[in-house]
This record gives sequence, C-alpha cells and structure tokens, in this order.
Amino acid sequence: MKRLAALLLTGILAFSLTACSQKVSEQEYYSAMGELADSYSLMADTLDLSLQTYSDTAEWWDAVDSLKQSNDEVVSTLEKEVTPYVPDSLAQQHKDIVSAITAYSDAMQKIMAAKDAASAEEKQTAVDESTKLVAAASEQWQAAIATLK
Repeated sequence: MKRLAALLLTGILAFSLTACSQKVSEQEYYSAMGELADSYSLMADTLDLSLQTYSDTAEWWDAVDSLKQSNDEVVSTLEKEVTPYVPDSLAQQHKDIVSAITAYSDAMQKIMAAKDAASAEEKQTAVDESTKLVAAASEQWQAAIATLK
C-alpha cells in the first residue's frame, strides 16, 4: 500500500515540478496527468480488490485507511498545488478529475466509518454499499481521464 502512495504522489510531483509559477501548456498537463492516471488507476484497482476480499481484520482496515489517507493527500495536492496552474482550456476536465478522485475519498470514508460498527453485519453492509460507491467513482474516473489517453 505504501508503494501505491508513492506512485500516486510521483505523478503529482511531476506535475508540481513542471508547474512552478505559471500556467502549464496543455501538452505538459496531459503528460503529467497521464502519469497520475496510470498510478491512480492502480490504486483504484487495489481498492476494488480490497473490497472484494473484505475481512474484518486490523490489516484490512489499515490497508483501506492507508489508501484513504493517500487519496486525501492526492486531492489536497491537486487542489492546492496543481489547480492554479491548469490551462484555462482544461479547467473543466481538471475539475472532473478532482471530482472523481474525491468520489473515491467519499467511498473510503463510508468504509472507515463502519470500522467501529457494533456488528459484523453492519460492517459487511457498509462494505457492500461502499463497493457500489467505488464502482460509481470508477466510472466517473474513467470518464474524466478518457481524454488523457
């Protein structure tokens, strides 16, 4: 999981270093966000697999929490350090990408809220509901990055 976090942040770092203090070109944006998309798609697949292999163990909860923290960092970095440098012509696409990543955060927040649920049934229900949210976030993510490929 820590490797995933590093991969995610690598894509953002590449973009942040390119951005410096001026708007980047569309080509620079596509290049950096393409790297992020590759790394982020790996995280999304890992989250999906984690939900499919749910087990009420400390390791499972820690893994999902780690993914959530990494995802929250990605959203924060995109909003604070990348958005100001996005070309005006790509502002809506960038907003869609950030929105899709935020949807994953929302799904993981729902999962983590169930961690302290009293019963195993409540936890399983939350995981099942979150699986649907992750599927919706995945569709949103695929649509948002479609033009990067």
